[in-house]
Amino acid sequence: MKKFLVLFFLGFFYFFPTKSPLASGDFETSFNVAQTVEENGVTFINQEISLVNRLSRVYATQYGLTLESSNIRNIKAYNADGPLETKIEKEGEIITITVIFSEKTVGTGKETKFNLTYESLDLAIKNGQVWEIYVPKLSNASLIENYFLSLRVPKNFGNPAYISPDPVSTNSSQTHQIFHFNKEKLAQRGVSAAFGQFQVFDFILDYHLENTTSKKSFMEIALPPDTSYQKVYYESIKPAPYNITVDQDGNWLAQYLLGDSQKLNIEAQGKVKIFSKPQESFPTPSSLSLSDSLLPQEYWQINDSLIQTTASNLSSIKDIYDYVVSNLKYNSERVKEGAQRLGASQAIRSPNQAICTEFTDLFITLARAKGIPAREVNGYAHTTNPSLMPLGTFIDVLHAWPEYWDEEKQHWIQVDPTWGNTTNGVDYFSQVDLNHFTFSIHGKDSSYPYPAGSYKATGAGGKDVQVSFGKFDSPGEENLIVSFDVTKKIFTKIKSEGTITIENKGSSAIYNPIIDIKAENLDLKLFPDKKAAILPPFAKINLDIEIVNQSILYHGTGKVILSIDNELYTHEIVVESSVFKFILPGILILLGVFIIIFLASKLTLKKIFAKKVI
Repeated sequence: MKKFLVLFFLGFFYFFPTKSPLASGDFETSFNVAQTVEENGVTFINQEISLVNRLSRVYATQYGLTLESSNIRNIKAYNADGPLETKIEKEGEIITITVIFSEKTVGTGKETKFNLTYESLDLAIKNGQVWEIYVPKLSNASLIENYFLSLRVPKNFGNPAYISPDPVSTNSSQTHQIFHFNKEKLAQRGVSAAFGQFQVFDFILDYHLENTTSKKSFMEIALPPDTSYQKVYYESIKPAPYNITVDQDGNWLAQYLLGDSQKLNIEAQGKVKIFSKPQESFPTPSSLSLSDSLLPQEYWQINDSLIQTTASNLSSIKDIYDYVVSNLKYNSERVKEGAQRLGASQAIRSPNQAICTEFTDLFITLARAKGIPAREVNGYAHTTNPSLMPLGTFIDVLHAWPEYWDEEKQHWIQVDPTWGNTTNGVDYFSQVDLNHFTFSIHGKDSSYPYPAGSYKATGAGGKDVQVSFGKFDSPGEENLIVSFDVTKKIFTKIKSEGTITIENKGSSAIYNPIIDIKAENLDLKLFPDKKAAILPPFAKINLDIEIVNQSILYHGTGKVILSIDNELYTHEIVVESSVFKFILPGILILLGVFIIIFLASKLTLKKIFAKKVI
């Protein structure tokens, strides 16, 4: 009896499940696989394979491997006796490798041992500042007795930004970091890893505003903000906004004053650093933001009966992620049609009609129904998978993914159920990659503010979002401009109001600035007592003050002193005594009038007296 041994185990390459003779348990199989990534990104794969006969009359004559990748080269097979014959068949992106055994290994317990080696050009890819490495998922794991993988990565790739799943052990050689995995680690998903400190994107974003009213109106745009996963540096915003405010979800809203029927084109240019893990120094959200991230919204119908029933059967946020990934199906045709957003209620009932918004909406809604704060992120996600961005060459096709609040870690945690579905097993729950760039965040409202790429001119198309890999330059120093709209002269006992404006002219946001205002020879009140948690670039805060000198006889100089993180800004004021300026001159005038009246009265009396004497 002869059997054709076929092992389809490279899940990330989209292998095609077929019925395997191994299902009968005819062979005990073991694999010891070494994947060595070289400095140029080429990965050398060496599979050391052992097949032990469990039956006396069954033996292996061939070994087959099917890969969905055209970037495979230098395929070789050999055993202790020398090279083995291989047959290679290519059909489009599919490569089938067949190893033919020259010797018959017959008998229970007899072992067929051989090596299959080849090089892959797309398992390790450098994107910008980061090397990304993927190890395929182990397929037909139940048919394999033992499986060990050693992933060798050059040390000069840098430290791992993330590795998922965690390796069972690590060690190193003189040139490589080595990560070890076993069957249990790879049976559920492949390895996803990135090496590098952070990713950098350059961006140019265009916005088009139009005031359709007959009066001046303020309008706003959402600029990419800092989050716990990213730090944004703005090189220019033209024209400069009137101000930039921060809403409770952390969006940066740039305000512009437009005249009646005015149109305005805005360009924002800069860089962003993307981190693999939330930054501990980033401010925690307010209790209001978290409570609002539990409420129903237009696209998040948490009170829907099917949503409630489904949520009740899910125990954890991981269960919610797995449910969404497993039950929805990505429909790229809907992207081509410019489909409308369905919302969670319709998405759960039409699982075959999902795009990224449906994956995101259903995850958020199920999480909120379970009492877990969750929100939507809109932005740009770099991908080489055309099914995720089918129209990206001609129009702006953005991506959506959710975040949930981890109470223990005290951070918003990003996940991407869409890519968890479309990449056939890559884990986007434990770790989102370094290619997700946030434009806007939706927690309080399920659709506002609109992300960059959504501010189109009437009747116009084209791309307004340009994002490319970049290099990080040292950021410029903080540049705070302080201006005093405060009088330069006051009089004692007379109150004077003024405004101190603090404007961030630097490229990045300033967090929790320690602001203190005091006065010398003056009493000062601040209306209101403002504390800025975040001061984005191009943003300003106005501090309204009231000053007075209560000493009626004082004459000299007063000072208003503003301190920002121990940097002092001083405004001098001439203080003149109201006594010498107003009261004393008034008294002198009154005294003079009195003297004149007195003298005039005396003269009049003298004349009257003189007449009587005559």
